[in-house]
Amino acid sequence: WLLIVGTDVTHLRALRDSEARHALASLAVQDGIWDLAVGAASFYASARWFDLAGLPAQPGDCRIEDWYARLHPEDAAPVRAALAAAVGTGHDERLVLRFRQRHADDGWRWIEACVIVERDAAGRARRLVGSNRDVSAELAAAHALRCDLDRRKQDAHRLEALGTRFALALDAARLGTWSWNCTDGCVEGDERHCRLFGLAPGPQPIAALRARVAAGDARNWKTVQKLAVLAGVAPY
Repeated sequence: WLLIVGTDVTHLRALRDSEARHALASLAVQDGIWDLAVGAASFYASARWFDLAGLPAQPGDCRIEDWYARLHPEDAAPVRAALAAAVGTGHDERLVLRFRQRHADDGWRWIEACVIVERDAAGRARRLVGSNRDVSAELAAAHALRCDLDRRKQDAHRLEALGTRFALALDAARLGTWSWNCTDGCVEGDERHCRLFGLAPGPQPIAALRARVAAGDARNWKTVQKLAVLAGVAPY
């Protein structure tokens, strides 16, 4: 007699295909994937999850208390509380956590974890599934940008204060100021300057200013000519 027993393993093949796709997806996004059954003492973690902690990049189980021990002292309690609250809410929620995790080199890495709570038909939490990624570089860049913006604001405030003091000093001394655009050879002065020289408001050829210099002061005008040469424009 020959006895043959058949079993439908279609679901097993589908499961293997699903696991393979999941593994490829986790590699593509460079996230560390983990899967924790509620109440279990350990959870499954992908190779990338261990790599983020500087540990041998092999998928396997990790004791949850060992993971909590790797968290920064200021972050461990809030992370525990957030996960406990997510499990007890009775809603399927996407939870985003950000915390510091100790690396194998004894440095700290900022990790962002996206967590999904899976529940049974009665609404009881069954599993926590999450993905971790290292956001240390992003946070460092954002901090540097904030510092740069703060420094620029401080510089702007100092320049504004300096400009205000300068304007007050000019007003007290009854001085006029003007600027010379070396590109087009025109000068433009403030209201007091225009009154002193009898010029109309707005840009004027520098020749209009020179024409108002007394003949006896022509020698002083040579300074202006030298500046024009240094600036790369024709002397007037």
